[in-house]
Amino acid sequence: MAAKKARKLGGAERSERSQAIHTELDEAASLINSVHARVLASVIEARVWNIHRDVDGFSGLRDWLMERFDFHM
Repeated sequence: MAAKKARKLGGAERSERSQAIHTELDEAASLINSVHARVLASVIEARVWNIHRDVDGFSGLRDWLMERFDFHM
């Protein structure tokens, strides 16, 4: 349905919609990258302190992240 509607838009409308989509995707990417940076900092700190092993009993970071926090690969 959206594809049929998009084909009927004129040049100016398509440009406006394109800009709106680009803005939305840029904002989402920025948010995701921010969250990834926070996660990475926490994982690095957990590794330095061996929290995954000494506190939670996991030998590897990957298993710890996937099982304890439901991260997916």
